Amino acid sequence: MDDVLNDSSIQNILERNTDIVKVNIHGSVITKGKLTEKELAKKYNIKAVPTLIFLNTSSEELLRIPGALTKEDFRSLICDNLWNLYNC
Repeated sequence: MDDVLNDSSIQNILERNTDIVKVNIHGSVITKGKLTEKELAKKYNIKAVPTLIFLNTSSEELLRIPGALTKEDFRSLICDNLWNLYNC
């Protein structure tokens, strides 16, 4: 998914309302929320990678994307489901 997230057309969409955080689901690094990466993965029920989760400012899940997608499919998913945030 790195190639999709690093694509300039995708970055142009996401930069409007998104903070991207990469988490090692087995990691012990303390996150901004004071949980380890492993605890954060457990909190959001992440079982496999890649998993992308879009949260609102209250940390409520808006969209979950399990697995890798092409940039076209990724763009369609976020624009179809989160159009009010991204105005795609």
